[in-house]
Amino acid sequence: MRRAANILGLKGLKILAPALERRIDDRDLYPLWEAVEELGVPVLIHFGMLGAGGGISWNERDNPGALERVARPTRAGSRVGLAFGIYRIRSALAVS
Repeated sequence: MRRAANILGLKGLKILAPALERRIDDRDLYPLWEAVEELGVPVLIHFGMLGAGGGISWNERDNPGALERVARPTRAGSRVGLAFGIYRIRSALAVS
């Protein structure tokens, strides 16, 4: 993350939560959230359906409520925007 922002000029990060191999609040991803906070890089996280009719429509990694556990130990939550498909609106509102 630091190399991408400092050397390659990354201006922002988009994460497709349903496509991740682990949940967004997995402790192994905390270094990413800490780097985002340190560098001031905005993050857009897509929750919800991916692709058309044959895309990913739901899995355990697709819940914006998991961001609460990430945002509390770091201040990265202030730089995170949510984009979501047709559901999970209540979970997203609970985090904001």
